[in-house]
Amino acid sequence: MLANQRLATSKLAVKNSASEFAPVDYEGDLCLTSQTVGILYSGDLAVFKQSVILNIEYSGDLCSVAESVTASYNGDLAVVSQYVSSTQQQYPFSSSVAFDDFGAFGIRIVSDGVEIPICDYMQSIQVTFEEDKASTAKMVFKQNTGERVELYRHLNKPMRIELTRPNKPAYVLYEGKFDASTYQIGNLWIEWNAVAPRERLFEKMTDAQINAIGVHDVNVFRKLDEYDDKRSLVNDRLSTIPASLDFINGNPIVTSWMPKQTADYMLGACDILRLNANNSVLSQENIINKVVIKLQHQWDLLYHAERGYYFNSGYSVCDYATWGQPPANATIKSAAQGTGWVMSDYSSKGLHPSGIYMCSWRGGNPAPMRWNPKNGTFTPADNEDNDSHDFRTVTDLTNMFAQSASLKLSTRWAQPIEEMIEVTVQNNASIGRYEERESTLNITVYQDREDATDRKIKRWENYNTYKNPVRSGAEKQSNGYWTRRADNIDKGALQNALNVAKQVAETQILSSHRSIEMTLRTSKFAPQFNVTQTHDIDFQHVKGRFKVARVVHDLDLTNKWAHTEVTYKLFSSALNQTYSVQNIQPPRAALNLFANPTYNGNLGVHTIEMNAQVFDDEEDYLDWADEQGGMPSIATGQRFLYYKANGLIREETYTDRGVTFGQEVEFQVIADEIEEESTETMEIEAKTTVEMGIPNDLQELVA
Repeated sequence: MLANQRLATSKLAVKNSASEFAPVDYEGDLCLTSQTVGILYSGDLAVFKQSVILNIEYSGDLCSVAESVTASYNGDLAVVSQYVSSTQQQYPFSSSVAFDDFGAFGIRIVSDGVEIPICDYMQSIQVTFEEDKASTAKMVFKQNTGERVELYRHLNKPMRIELTRPNKPAYVLYEGKFDASTYQIGNLWIEWNAVAPRERLFEKMTDAQINAIGVHDVNVFRKLDEYDDKRSLVNDRLSTIPASLDFINGNPIVTSWMPKQTADYMLGACDILRLNANNSVLSQENIINKVVIKLQHQWDLLYHAERGYYFNSGYSVCDYATWGQPPANATIKSAAQGTGWVMSDYSSKGLHPSGIYMCSWRGGNPAPMRWNPKNGTFTPADNEDNDSHDFRTVTDLTNMFAQSASLKLSTRWAQPIEEMIEVTVQNNASIGRYEERESTLNITVYQDREDATDRKIKRWENYNTYKNPVRSGAEKQSNGYWTRRADNIDKGALQNALNVAKQVAETQILSSHRSIEMTLRTSKFAPQFNVTQTHDIDFQHVKGRFKVARVVHDLDLTNKWAHTEVTYKLFSSALNQTYSVQNIQPPRAALNLFANPTYNGNLGVHTIEMNAQVFDDEEDYLDWADEQGGMPSIATGQRFLYYKANGLIREETYTDRGVTFGQEVEFQVIADEIEEESTETMEIEAKTTVEMGIPNDLQELVA
């Protein structure tokens, strides 16, 4: 390039004073032009009239005249052929270099608003675009020229590489920031690198753009407010689809890994350099053809238990005289409610009716006993008060006491469930070719305790009034309990988590099967190519339709030549199958319910004999039994296990002529504790296997 090149001072040509055009009055050199000038273009460079005139747009000495010239004639003194064409200097890459109808072009690099004179300094430029990666640019300086550009002035500053064209808008080939440089000490060889700020472009994405990418689930990934940046969220969503995200001119574009049905460009034999085509199969160690999803689902199983209790005092009217009346209904109800269970369906039978009953005691013969469950009081009128009258009250005790009674106790609780759902996603054809290559994906679906399900569980556990379990949505089990699931299944939490996890597994398998890379070099520079495209290749060695994975542009600024290298990634599968997203219903594990819960529903009559040793709780009794060496010396009747007495508890007070008298102590209802098998965490497991399809990019290789 002629521009900005200083000419040296050696003689170019010497002309004697004699002239073919006109006589001159002196002898010597007419014109001394230093250095041999190599001009690439035809035409007149300059015309000298009378005096020497040189019009040129560039700095530097073009011509040196040894002395002043006096001409005694009118006309041209000298004519030097060639002229400078500014158009060709601005667009040194001819149209034959570029692909399609891109046309002739020049190159301009603008850094922080300042144009860098690349013709003076740079030798070559390489720009690389690769799917899911930041694009880069590498600029190599001419030897011993790079030091003229102040590196630190441009470091971390935005830069742009433009392709300028006549009568067309500039084409932006690359935008990024100067990032690093390499110096070769000694020869002052310098390489500059630039990188597109991909990480920052993530942060510029809108919520609508992010939500349009793949799918997301808080159980598979994390909650939205737990992400520190948008990049992490976008990458999580990308892991659910076989596609790449690339920024074209700063705009996010999601492109499927599957080739488009209609190619963006068709490349034939004239468009591809035969010697630079290569096809490579990547290491098969990276193949994944089986992913086991271990989905741990934590939820609650709601229980409803009902137990019936029956009490019969066995008292006759005669026992009323020795032990008093049987327990009052209020006493029995209070004892039942004291269990913490909900009492319902209470019914009882009252005292014996009034009459004369024959009773035997004190060793004598039966004697009549008059019994009347009614009693009353009489208050005579005050004789000094004319308005006063006799006052009589009668109380019927018949239904205040319970000869016998029955009742129902019910309670509700929630049992934690850890359900392991194992879903295996696999491709049998790949397993047959490569053997089994397994990966594991662990997911935990937690019960969301702040939604309607949480309120449902709390209402279930805060049970204080009897409710029909069937109307509450519970189902009776074989062990007598009613159960209801509270696991968000109706709201789709488990289904959504499984669907998203399945897509992540399928994407992993598909990614590993993009195991063929084919690289072709175009015969011409193709700045129009990018990684979102599909190319239809048809030349003597390769035929097929393939997705672009990498584009490398190389520009030789010295020889004014450029080319583009394109790499395609292909699916390789034993069978050419079709991939599509298919949701599956989560397999559910069978409940491991406790088989045979038992309880004692008989409320009996328990008597504390005189001088008996009473044990209020089991620990006291066991400690005492240990002290006795496991063989208590006291007779069975002389110890009373109070904590086991379920029903009426009475105590003997004295004996009169062989008849024992006593009194009621307490009425106790013991609701046996629910067995641990129904309260502690239940672990259950379900397994299933699903088959997925892997496409095969049909590639015809011709040797």
